[in-house]
Amino acid sequence: MNRSSEFWHEVWCKHTRRNLQADPMARAMRVREGHVVSHDQWMREVNYILRFSRVRAEDTVLELCCGNGMLTEELAACSRFVEAIDYVRALVSELRRKGLANVKARHGDVRKVRLPKAKYDLVMICAGIQYLSYGETIELMDKAHDSLTSRGRVC
Repeated sequence: MNRSSEFWHEVWCKHTRRNLQADPMARAMRVREGHVVSHDQWMREVNYILRFSRVRAEDTVLELCCGNGMLTEELAACSRFVEAIDYVRALVSELRRKGLANVKARHGDVRKVRLPKAKYDLVMICAGIQYLSYGETIELMDKAHDSLTSRGRVC
């Protein structure tokens, strides 16, 4: 783990511990200019993400840096299956407690996780890539590309 990664790991772990009882948006650091993103703003973003990614009912989705699953819930509602990964245990636990039948949530570092070949129709990373270095991003995108089916895409 490089210094930047160590810094962000520390930030997320402390933030999660301090905000266990906070609004879900605050727990996932979905803020603009220090204010929690409103539900309406979040739903506008979600609708844009779903349109942009072209998620389909038959898709198998891999969501990297899923946090507490706010986007995972929406992906699960319009796809066949979602595998969601994040390295903050408390946030993954929060996602698991939602009990989404077509979601497998797991704790893991997206930089180190092994991805199966040609399994996913969509690999999604939303609001997480900014915590990776340039080299880590390139490696992750290579792994994501290798994990796509022939009709798959990365968003």
